[in-house]
Amino acid sequence: MQRISLGLDCPTSWLEQVQPLADYDYVLVDKALRDKAYLNYFKNSNRPKILNNRVLLGWEPLPLSQIKEVWDTLGGMVISPDWMWDSSRTFGAYEECCKAFGEKNVIGVLQGVTLSDIDTCLRLYGGKIALPFDLGSKKEETVQVKMGRRLVVVDIFETRRKIHLLGLTNPKELESYRYSDAVESLNTGLPILLALQGQDIGGYDEEKKRSSYHSMDMSHPSLSYETLKLVEANVEYIRRLLD
Repeated sequence: MQRISLGLDCPTSWLEQVQPLADYDYVLVDKALRDKAYLNYFKNSNRPKILNNRVLLGWEPLPLSQIKEVWDTLGGMVISPDWMWDSSRTFGAYEECCKAFGEKNVIGVLQGVTLSDIDTCLRLYGGKIALPFDLGSKKEETVQVKMGRRLVVVDIFETRRKIHLLGLTNPKELESYRYSDAVESLNTGLPILLALQGQDIGGYDEEKKRSSYHSMDMSHPSLSYETLKLVEANVEYIRRLLD
């Protein structure tokens, strides 16, 4: 069993207070391209970095040229561009991503859940694989189905690859990974988003519909003492599920 490293999404104005609660820097490339303060925060951080490939408020990945613009400044690992349900296009993008950044700096994303997709993923990808929170799932499927589907894939990869979990459907999912040797890292904005809404994550029992960072790509007031304490409590709750 290994400790799972935690990365957090948060609004730019909260970076100084929230990011010290994480283990590594999870950088939204689209936001870094538009927000100089956001980019400079991570530029001045010496922690390991994972760069996200998504366009905020959309589902398309960024062009490699834009990801490279930020990577040239920050370095780190890059999550290869992926398209939901399109394993062929996703696998092709991985090869291009490796040419641009070097295979050791690329995390390939699994899209699709057929045995053929999984076999191709194991053959093609390097040492670390990212699994989306909605891996192979339709929006209308239940949280139990989504959690169960990703858990099955983790079990298949258990002794063969290291895994990065792209977000959470529900915190309860983490109880399945606390004894895993494959799951190495996780990014999530859920404990931050719920604090923003005044919610305690311990009582959260809903189904996540979309990535949390979509709801945090906006201006926010300074983080109040009360909200910061709720952020800290929510992150600690996640820690307890991981440890």
